[in-house]
Amino acid sequence: KQLFSFFHSIGVSAAYDVSFGADITTWAYLKEINNKKLNSVIAQPCPAIVSFIEKYHQDIVGQLSPIHSPMMCTAIYIKKYLKPDTKLAFLSPCIAKKNEMENTDNIIEYNLTFKKLNQYLYEQDIDLNTFDEKDFDYIPSSLGFLYSRPGGLKENIEAVVSGAWVKQIEGSELVYDYINHYEQRAKSNKPIPLVVDALNCAHGCNVGTASCITEDILDDIDYKFNQMKKEKLEHETNGYFNKKFQWIGKKFDKELTVSDFYRKY
Repeated sequence: KQLFSFFHSIGVSAAYDVSFGADITTWAYLKEINNKKLNSVIAQPCPAIVSFIEKYHQDIVGQLSPIHSPMMCTAIYIKKYLKPDTKLAFLSPCIAKKNEMENTDNIIEYNLTFKKLNQYLYEQDIDLNTFDEKDFDYIPSSLGFLYSRPGGLKENIEAVVSGAWVKQIEGSELVYDYINHYEQRAKSNKPIPLVVDALNCAHGCNVGTASCITEDILDDIDYKFNQMKKEKLEHETNGYFNKKFQWIGKKFDKELTVSDFYRKY
């Protein structure tokens, strides 16, 4: 939160939580699966997965989700619905997001990684403790914050669709072999998951290729995320949730146009 204050001090106009874009992604996935009667979708928040399929498995490019990633859904929402006249930067733990930006019309212009930001703060001798705390600029969100951990997309879908077959797989040692396996099953008309939640990084985006997190605090991350999830499910938050969880998709049905969030490959 002190980092946000520093950003504002150097001219950043707003800092938005990509969790909101992840909520849009979940909503749009389920809407398109239903509307287009899709039998299987490979989720594409991970640009390394997308690049691998585009380069080496073109026969299943059509299985990639027709909907943008949380990063891009957030950016499109900002540009089309909030309509600020501004450039966008994405603060991320992922070196591959730059590739995604270049393949989506450069709506977002900068991929600022955690490692590079940390390096900059150190080299410029910037002490964040001298800044007050400032929260994200407000956009209400649901369970989208879970996307950055392994199986986070799966958790979002299962919160809305009981019994949905969502295949969770992550880590470069496993995920690319699985994609080969998935392609063969698809070509043989064998059963395949409704959604494949695939990530390149073994511990999800939280410990991505440009994060500053070490594996010894993985349980601390999960503990915090589980607390946040419990609060979202049990307590009234920002007027959009009751004690019985109400999905934010109902709000999106009224306010958003799903075609705004289509992705081309």
